[in-house]
Amino acid sequence: MKKLIYIISIVVLLFTLSGCESWLDVNQDPTRPTDVSLPLALSPGISSSAYVFGGWWQILGGIWAQHWTQSTGASQYRNMEDYQMTPSDFDWQWSEIFAGGLNDLEKVRNEAMEQEDWNYYLIATAVQSWTWAMLVDCFDQLPFSEALQADLGILNPHYDNGQDIYDELIDRIDFALEQDLSAVTSTAPGADALLFTSMDDWVAFANTVKLRMYLRQVYARPSVAEDGITEMINDEVDFLISDDAAMTQFIDQQDRRNPVYETGIDRLSGNISASGSVVNFLIDNADARVDVLYNRPVDDPSAHNALTQGDYRADEPTNISGLSTPALTATDPVFFFSVEQVNFMLAEVYARWPSLGNAGDDKLYYDAAVTANLERHGLGAQVDAYIGVGGLYEYNSAGSLEEKLEQIIVQKWISMVNTQGVEAWLEFNRTHYPNLAPSVSSILPAGEMPKRFLWSSDERGKNENVPPLPDVNDKVWWDTKE
Repeated sequence: MKKLIYIISIVVLLFTLSGCESWLDVNQDPTRPTDVSLPLALSPGISSSAYVFGGWWQILGGIWAQHWTQSTGASQYRNMEDYQMTPSDFDWQWSEIFAGGLNDLEKVRNEAMEQEDWNYYLIATAVQSWTWAMLVDCFDQLPFSEALQADLGILNPHYDNGQDIYDELIDRIDFALEQDLSAVTSTAPGADALLFTSMDDWVAFANTVKLRMYLRQVYARPSVAEDGITEMINDEVDFLISDDAAMTQFIDQQDRRNPVYETGIDRLSGNISASGSVVNFLIDNADARVDVLYNRPVDDPSAHNALTQGDYRADEPTNISGLSTPALTATDPVFFFSVEQVNFMLAEVYARWPSLGNAGDDKLYYDAAVTANLERHGLGAQVDAYIGVGGLYEYNSAGSLEEKLEQIIVQKWISMVNTQGVEAWLEFNRTHYPNLAPSVSSILPAGEMPKRFLWSSDERGKNENVPPLPDVNDKVWWDTKE
């Protein structure tokens, strides 16, 4: 119930600030409309996806990406540190994302298709595809082709392979992009679209979803990835988002704050501390971002005190006031994509396939990504010291492909601290960068790390077609790099 109240609060806040009170019917739950108004159904669909991936799963991703770790003075996230997850750990998120976000966006897609409102059809398809793809990345097989059809009597949907879902999602996005977005039947998006109000931005968002899906496949299906990316680049030069795709409608009031702050800081304070994996990397490189991304200990702010990942079993626990902690605020955005992420993706594209662009394009986009992150953290004046000639992270243009990829992905990992923990963890699974050691509290075999989420216990109890339970260290379909 708390998660539903939170999502409704965000939607109510949005419409209150935009003067759209008439869109809310006090006698009807706005996240489960029966008569679909496209603006009314779109906002809850987007905010539901943002809340799940930007809330509890952001905490799990932040720990598994080794941005954060469980403090010694508390115990809320010890199962995450131990990699001792159970299906029940995923119950409410699974329920919310299927009954909430995916379902609401499917209603928008279906109604928009019927009305030939191609703007709303593209927006809903793009956000839903982002959500489906993230779920595939985390769970692998999913109820997809038969999902969201309870009204047709399909209560036990079969599970589809992740690869097949990816292919269908790309086809869906392509179909949406082929429609006439300027048709008189198409509605211009307003505040209900949350992320963008320009259809040019939504087209770019849809393309960005496609690019990320192709890059996920570079090891599992290299020719599919290369052919798909080549076609995208040949079709249009400026085809990706140039601004953050982020939900920013948070205010510092209960149930209206950033979901990680609401849960991990306000209500379960004292649990999340800084991981030595990233803090020590930043300190060793004299990287000033360490003091922007993490708060120094309250008890002794002269230096950072970050725990080794998973080292929460101290004989004499250190109170959270003696540890470095992530610098989070109540109004932090929830990111679907950041500008840095997009530029790092392009840097990887041109490092892998330099013939697709001009000489040095990989460096161009790498530099743009690092610059954007420095500027985000108020360090724009120090760009030359980081990426200039002889700089701290100067791009190794003469390096091997693996050396370039390591540099790109490590900087992407840093850029996602506090904001995109799940994505950073997924990129580690795909590329094996940075070089992280398992949590010292791991119950998995030596050297093993978590590779997937588990289908929820509620789903397993209700759907007879759920596949056999995997282990948390079983790889998803695209995770094939040796």
